[in-house]
Amino acid sequence: MRALAYLRVSTDEQRDRGHSIDAQRRAVEQYAALHGLDLVGIVLDEGVSAGVPLAKRKGGAELGLRLAAGDAVAVIAPAIDRLFRDVLDGLAFYRWADDHDVAVHSIRESIDTSSPAGWMQLAMLLVAGEYERRVSRVRTKAVSDHLRQQGRVYGPTPYGCVRRGNDLLRCPEAWAVREAIVQLYRAGS
Repeated sequence: MRALAYLRVSTDEQRDRGHSIDAQRRAVEQYAALHGLDLVGIVLDEGVSAGVPLAKRKGGAELGLRLAAGDAVAVIAPAIDRLFRDVLDGLAFYRWADDHDVAVHSIRESIDTSSPAGWMQLAMLLVAGEYERRVSRVRTKAVSDHLRQQGRVYGPTPYGCVRRGNDLLRCPEAWAVREAIVQLYRAGS
């Protein structure tokens, strides 16, 4: 069975979690050999979030085109979160894959969508992945809001402000310009 591998990393994940392309490639090659799959190509997306729809990623679009052209009848990913963190995007892809007799294999979760059990596992994990992404977004916003309320620096210095240690202060020369920009924005200009 001909298979394409799909590998993806975002910049933060490469640095923080060690999801390097080389480690993913080795895992996919070992999986293909173990399961008798003929690995005919590797599609990469580097520096892109799984929250971006698969078809809108350069590598994701290539994967879809190659599968539609019949280059392979299976996709191997190191983990579901390499492909998706959006449940609707994931389900749309898997519906398309199912309609075109393309099996999706996820190494970490031991998923093979050529079976009904694999399909069910996949659907459940897509929901869990999106839940994780949404919880992270809420947590990050709560921390940012708390730091902002305290006037603490937590990212790039906003226009019209200056940093003094961990404090964020208004810059007298630029604050009036900042306020004018905010007013124009709120007015829809």
